[in-house]
This record gives sequence, structure tokens and C-alpha cells, in this order.
Amino acid sequence: FRLPYPQARELMKLEFEEAVCLDTKSEFPTPFVAIKRNKYMHERQERVEQEEDGNKCQCIFVPGMEETACGAMSNCMLRDLFIECHRKRCPCGKYCLNQRLQRSQWAKCSIFKASNGRGWCLRTDEELSPGQLAVEYIGEVITGAEVERRTSGYAGKRHTYLLK
Repeated sequence: FRLPYPQARELMKLEFEEAVCLDTKSEFPTPFVAIKRNKYMHERQERVEQEEDGNKCQCIFVPGMEETACGAMSNCMLRDLFIECHRKRCPCGKYCLNQRLQRSQWAKCSIFKASNGRGWCLRTDEELSPGQLAVEYIGEVITGAEVERRTSGYAGKRHTYLLK
């Protein structure tokens, strides 16, 4: 059973509006600032280009058959490894279907502050299809040493997370 999207969204909205957080020690949520690119908090290491790595797909685009251009059913080696094709090196060129992050091809989303005190939330503004990309996580990229430093600073605080 699956609720129709508009009804499910309204139920989710009610859940957040009526929830109460009993955490009186929390300093969160911190202010939200939208950014368009990852923010490197250390000296950025140069990426090895796919050509040097040998990572280049072997797909061939057949006009009139869109899925042949690195689509879900194309057997694209890079897609199978969850690696996007390089926009300049893919043999399918502008027809490549394996560049969703590079082209910002994700669902429309809303960011809102949860009324239960737990911080910032993300919800899609449209129903997602199976396999559809919801959104790319964009944020700070930190070193292992910085992870350790921050983790020790979060001791005793709730509603914190780090993504690896």
C-alpha cells in the first residue's frame, strides 16, 4: 500500500508540526546557509583524471535509442560502478545519461526547520520514481583529523551527524 503523494506529504507536514523535542540542552539547529559547491576545509587533493585511471566507458550512442547512451539498461561500466561519466570523455557526448550530478538533475526539494527542535529537514516537492536521484549532498569536506576534533566536541550533544 502506498499513499498518494499529496496525502503523504500532508501527513508528514503534520508529523513535524505536532512533534515536540524534549532536548533542552541542544544548541541546534545551527543557521542554514545554502551553498552550490562542496566547501573544502583543507588543501584540496588533485583528482586523478579518468583517462589516466583507465576509467572510460565503452558505450555507443545509437540515434533513436536514448538508453544506449549510458542509461540504466546500457551496461555502462561506470554506471554499474556508481561512477559518473566524464562530461568531456564519454563517447556518447551530450546524449550521456550518466551525468546526473554534473548536470544537477535531481528532484525539486524544500529545506525547512523542524518544529520539533531537531534541526533542518529536506523533503521532495514531487513524487520520486524508483532509481530517481533525490539530491546531491553538498557541504563541508573535512579531513579525518577534523572529524576526530569535531566528534569530541559533540560529546553529550544530540542531533549531530557526520557523513563519510
